[in-house]
Amino acid sequence: MKQFNKKILAVLLSLVLMLSAGLTALAAANGDLNNDNKITTEDARKILRASIGLETLNAAGKKAADMDLDGSVTTADARLALRVAIGLEVSNGKLYENQYDVLRSGFFFTDFSVKDDTGDQAMLLAVTDKATFMRMEFSDEEMKQEFGLDAIKINLIFQNEKAYLLDPENRQYAEFPFEEMGMSADELTGMADAKDMFRSYPALSEASSKGSGKFGGVSCTVYTFNNDSGNLKVYMDGPKLLGMEKYSPAGKVTETYTFRSVALSIPTAYTAIPSGYTEGDAMEMLLLMFFGDLLEELGV
Repeated sequence: MKQFNKKILAVLLSLVLMLSAGLTALAAANGDLNNDNKITTEDARKILRASIGLETLNAAGKKAADMDLDGSVTTADARLALRVAIGLEVSNGKLYENQYDVLRSGFFFTDFSVKDDTGDQAMLLAVTDKATFMRMEFSDEEMKQEFGLDAIKINLIFQNEKAYLLDPENRQYAEFPFEEMGMSADELTGMADAKDMFRSYPALSEASSKGSGKFGGVSCTVYTFNNDSGNLKVYMDGPKLLGMEKYSPAGKVTETYTFRSVALSIPTAYTAIPSGYTEGDAMEMLLLMFFGDLLEELGV
């Protein structure tokens, strides 16, 4: 009887181990290796051990441990998990296959540039369900001629249907007067809803065709989507999103998006007006941004 009981116990233990493996396979989020619906310092420790070869993960565990979705488990993934665990970054707690899916989720942090017939514009965009942070870097010949500036960075955060101008150098913020800048309420809404532009993009599984190509000199997989208003091409290097191109019905490239990074966690500094910032005057802040050097020379 004792021998029989030991066999039953062994079977039960095996079932527990199988169920535990199943829970790992159903990890709720990138970074959550034990399926407790949160990313903890223990998860970060396991990812770090796996990245340096001290721990072996199964396929599902590797997928969950890949915090930056670059297709491998490295110390960078452990660092991201630790930052989320101690509250320096936020995540929406979901598991993603690739960076394109992150972009479509409406919760992401991306560094990219847009090129169209008006020129190039570098952007940093952080989107959560509560706020949208946008950094736009303007640099063109018209700006050089009008203001004598090579480039200027504008930091904005949209929250509670309001827009705020941020000045990280002087740690100031101010409600941004779009009406005084000649921008309509519709334009403001359009900027605040930038996340919806990516959210509306089709899933890779809906592509009209899939083939091989290059983007920025990198060999990659090209997903093509056909529609009445033109075509969209998405360039993927494994789970990494390299870029996207929009085409007119005539086959001309109208917009090119080049992605330097796409992250599924967002530094908390980009989710609200940073603590320690004091309120200032938006017009004065803009004048300093555009003419700070000149005003300093004049002693104003």
